[in-house]
Amino acid sequence: MRLTRLGEGRPAVLIPGNELPAAFYASFGKQLEARGIGLHALTLPGYEGTPPLAEPSWAGMVEAATPVVRDTLGDDGVLIGHSLGGLLGLVLAAEISPKRLALMEPAIIPWGFLASISAWIYQRSAVDDDHSEVKLQGPGFLRVANAEAYPQAMIEAVRHSRMSTDLGTARGLVQSSPALYPLPYAAVRCPTLLVRGEASGPYIAAGIWRLNRLLPDATRVDIPDAGHWLMNEADAPIAEAIAAWASPSATA
Repeated sequence: MRLTRLGEGRPAVLIPGNELPAAFYASFGKQLEARGIGLHALTLPGYEGTPPLAEPSWAGMVEAATPVVRDTLGDDGVLIGHSLGGLLGLVLAAEISPKRLALMEPAIIPWGFLASISAWIYQRSAVDDDHSEVKLQGPGFLRVANAEAYPQAMIEAVRHSRMSTDLGTARGLVQSSPALYPLPYAAVRCPTLLVRGEASGPYIAAGIWRLNRLLPDATRVDIPDAGHWLMNEADAPIAEAIAAWASPSATA
């Protein structure tokens, strides 16, 4: 496991999307730093060339991440999860009760009975595919809003990260994700920001809709001209939304 500092300020820990490297969030980190938040990107075991767990599982990831996240956040930090990292972020928040939780395009199935079907589709299309290829369209969602304008350097960074990911870890997490349901919505007591890219599509939107209904203290924001990846398309408006929501005056 590795923690990469991407900015200075009030601490925030980001759990990346599946196979997305820390460098993918560098621009976002700069935008948060300009607003007083210091972002740390967490690289989970088995990703970006880090040693995998002996038996990859969600319970193992939570156990490995808990002390690192808790120590980095302190009493006033923000836990951020993106895509599959949003699913882990929700489960982790139920365990450690962070001050605040932000879920960006979380890969959460709105109804648990669909989780097995969704996991099978995702594994076939995004885990068992050619890892030298980076697809900008996923099963039921668009990863970016404007493929022609998306930074080629970031696509190459994702490709390199995919090639260095332990496939046993990626498969293990996707295959075991249905066992997480029903999710611990009621145990997440902290204020939660739900961030959706308007161009992402209905798949993620349905999960965010359900989160907004079931989480005790949820706020939703939709980001125009952004897909599922969000980063490197709308870093500034997302950082502004998180900073405004997380500011002390917002809780006054």
